[in-house]
Amino acid sequence: MENKQTGKSTEMPWTNYKFRVGLAPKDFTKQRLKSKSIAR
Repeated sequence: MENKQTGKSTEMPWTNYKFRVGLAPKDFTKQRLKSKSIAR
């Protein structure tokens, strides 16, 4: 990630990727994201 104004950058390594964890498009509505939880 690079700050285009200052030229400084930060490396942010990711680990433990998980794909296809059962989330649906409806889990990403504004209301659902505001609630900070996904009810199953």
